[in-house]
Amino acid sequence: MFLTLPRHEVQAVLGIGMPYGGKCLYDLSAERDKLVKREDSFGLRISTEIALVGIALISLVESVVRIPLSLLGSLLFAGGVKWFDGLGISILTIIFSVYSLFINLFVKNLSNYLVHLDINLRSIESESFLYQACETGNYDLAKTLLDRKVDPHKVHQTGITTTLIPRLEGQTHLEKLFPLNAYEDQFFKLKILSHWLGLHGSATLHDHEFSLEGAPSRWMFHTIGESFECFLTDNSFPNQSMTYENAVILQRALFSAYTEHSYENISKNIQNKKLTFVSTGWKQHGICLCFCDGYMAISNRGDGGRQTSTLNVSKIDRSLVTPEVVEEILMHQTLDAEVGKKYFYETLPAKLSGSGKIEKDSLCADFCKIAPKSSKTGVCALASKQGAMRFAWAMLISNPPTEASLKRTKQEMKLFTDWASCNYFKQYRDQFTDLIPKDSILKEAKVKSDKKHWRYNLYKYTLCLPSIITQRLS
Repeated sequence: MFLTLPRHEVQAVLGIGMPYGGKCLYDLSAERDKLVKREDSFGLRISTEIALVGIALISLVESVVRIPLSLLGSLLFAGGVKWFDGLGISILTIIFSVYSLFINLFVKNLSNYLVHLDINLRSIESESFLYQACETGNYDLAKTLLDRKVDPHKVHQTGITTTLIPRLEGQTHLEKLFPLNAYEDQFFKLKILSHWLGLHGSATLHDHEFSLEGAPSRWMFHTIGESFECFLTDNSFPNQSMTYENAVILQRALFSAYTEHSYENISKNIQNKKLTFVSTGWKQHGICLCFCDGYMAISNRGDGGRQTSTLNVSKIDRSLVTPEVVEEILMHQTLDAEVGKKYFYETLPAKLSGSGKIEKDSLCADFCKIAPKSSKTGVCALASKQGAMRFAWAMLISNPPTEASLKRTKQEMKLFTDWASCNYFKQYRDQFTDLIPKDSILKEAKVKSDKKHWRYNLYKYTLCLPSIITQRLS
């Protein structure tokens, strides 16, 4: 159901997979509905009618051309199935365009009618439609499909169910529609443990086996924000360099990155000098961008390829981060690794510098000194956020950061991440003793938690020592 996808995902489908007519109908229906809400007019609806005729004709030509090409493509090329996907969208676009010609003059929300037509035409794919509705936060569509008794608890190959998606994707307004069952609740907690403690391998919950590595990237902003919120009340926080006011700024930025999906709002936050995180990456790999003042940091704890540091900082002109650029940044999540690496490490920094070249100063180089290590397990979803948070932490405790403040940032961030890891282990360990047959997972978790707890105490007393000495002397 391409009409309900976010625009960056539609734009990311290149060539044979997404016909030109389909993209035109997507943009036309979205723009038409937006204008009708703002200022409806008969002229707008007539111009939409004319555009729909053009789209129908374009899609008709595309369909005729694609029929023989799809047959040849399926025989000669490994990716031939994409031709049939594109052909299917072309045919649907013809149907949608003709249907729209009849209802356009009489309805306010054209896209909504087209989506419901698609559901009726392809009811066999209702589970996929519900999954997609949860990804995009479409409340009305999700409720309609639930009312049709579509099962949201079916476990997919990765261990994820549709019920988990609103929480994983930050669509919090849908959570009441999708209460968690026992499996889903435990899945969340085990994924949190595996990422914070760097576990690998697989686990089995309620007869469903899944990998401990890998998770939808956006969700990790919530786990970090939740941990940081608790950390602010811990007795370790008063010994940190960050003021409580700046800590609140950081906490809000983390939660905003989890729930904010609007290209316009993300762009506005960056242009207005607000600390802003953006979760992105490329196929099968997550990275995190952080915008603060006139700098952009790219945190990549895994498959970097083109860069030597896990924390790559460059100078930018904030005003150049338009909604179109935000869409472009998010679009690369579904593209290949080589395309993504070139874009994030070459094209994007040069584009945002204002000069057409990558701009760096001495501070950009200094951040390499506190860059975190590469992740040894598949936990890039969390690790990349922690790296970006390290950059934000440094910018908040001293602006501009000094050599001393950067060194302290590194220690304080390690203190926080170790504290959070141990805290999650304490919360969840007893819940999995009887549920996970592979007790080696819990043994590994305990070993890593003990190590982090020892390191946490070391950092804690190292950071507290100056204040203790001062108190004794006074």
